[in-house]
Amino acid sequence: MRLRLVMPAAVRVTLDETLAAAVRRLAGWRWRVEVEPLGPVPAGRLVFPPSIPPGAGSATLRFADDSGNERALAVRLSWSKPAVVALRPLERGIVIAPSDVEVREVRVTRSLQLATEAGEVVGRRLVRSLLAGEPVPLNYLSATPIIQRGDSVIITVRKSSLVVEVRGEALDPGAEGDRIRVRNLQSKAVLQAVITGPGRVEVP
Repeated sequence: MRLRLVMPAAVRVTLDETLAAAVRRLAGWRWRVEVEPLGPVPAGRLVFPPSIPPGAGSATLRFADDSGNERALAVRLSWSKPAVVALRPLERGIVIAPSDVEVREVRVTRSLQLATEAGEVVGRRLVRSLLAGEPVPLNYLSATPIIQRGDSVIITVRKSSLVVEVRGEALDPGAEGDRIRVRNLQSKAVLQAVITGPGRVEVP
């Protein structure tokens, strides 16, 4: 028995899919976008805009026909992408654990920069509370403090080629790179220092 595979002469693409592909290209968007035309779609080539900001709620597209005549079409846009969401209500100040979050496809707007991988949020502290199912914006996160108030620290002071290290006490909590107050235990002076690692700070 001989089998013959018959392929269609052309693959039809729906109008909405064509518009969505054009919007993704103009936005540099790799994920899903839904496009709702607010009127008949003009014939011709899409000539405007040169770009669309990802997350925009609407846009005006302009098409030119073979004679150079242009017609405009307003569209509503709905953007989706994978993002990290809370699996339960998460209170401000907690350190996020792997069991607190998962990645789902969510609607997005350009006003929020969302975490897209669990590794971006696990181990970091929330600065604002989240509801169950709510995506995690990157600006809701702070690094977990590696020094707490009252911790013993080594204070490093550099002057040219001279490096001096003394014991001190942290007066503020902070993550690596944060500027905190520390007390020199020898002189009792309070200094501003930058956290360089666990238990270590440096006076700039």
